[in-house]
Amino acid sequence: MSERDGFRIELPTDPEALRLLEACEEDREGGEPACLLNRLCPSCDARVEDEGLTVCPNCGAESPR
Repeated sequence: MSERDGFRIELPTDPEALRLLEACEEDREGGEPACLLNRLCPSCDARVEDEGLTVCPNCGAESPR
């Protein structure tokens, strides 16, 4: 058991439940890649979120990826 900002956190005492909790946490830790160059338009450097786009929504350049 640990305390953080006035909240009490109780971890499962069952080894299998604890293993499942740790596995779930590991799945969530991925996050964004460190390099976002593949998401930038080569013409205007705008960040392009939609992977299906073939034209930059900011400048109209073709194939922003």
